[in-house]
Amino acid sequence: MTNSTDPYAELARDVEAALRDAGLSIAGETGAGVGIDVADEGPDRERVVMLIWATRDDGTGEEPRILLPAVAEVLRQRGFAVERHPIGAAFIVTGRAEARPANPREDYAREVVAALRRVVNTEEDFPGWLAGVLATVASCYENGSHVLTAGRPGSWEAGHIARLLAGTVGEDDEMLDHYATAPGGPRDGRA
Repeated sequence: MTNSTDPYAELARDVEAALRDAGLSIAGETGAGVGIDVADEGPDRERVVMLIWATRDDGTGEEPRILLPAVAEVLRQRGFAVERHPIGAAFIVTGRAEARPANPREDYAREVVAALRRVVNTEEDFPGWLAGVLATVASCYENGSHVLTAGRPGSWEAGHIARLLAGTVGEDDEMLDHYATAPGGPRDGRA
């Protein structure tokens, strides 16, 4: 590494401390571990802190126990900006991640995507299940299924949702009351 006033050397020390704090091995201390180096290796040959998997040739044939993508995720969770190296099997720590303002739309999108992935993996009739869930959400509102498309009336997305709901609860929401007692509905009994 370089002198103590080099910001990249300081960043490398911070990265090393974060990895130690997470209980990860640093190359050179053990037979294998995460190698940390300051180099002119960035996409545009700029100075960066590199993370590589390093082994010490001690004849043990020790296999890596840590995958670099997991190491990168550990660092991201600790506030570092980490990118995959454009050429090799390495990662670049570009600095501390900038604090982003809270974005509720992104947060609930992540929650919904995670929930839908679980359902897709277990539900045999995903389209029917999804139609029922949307109908249940619509049953929570006085305006019924129209609430789900009110934000973008006339858009192709709203048109598809309206047709899906019409096929599930009827053109005029005549079967919507049935979904009010479904799990999560306004008369669920557990909600």
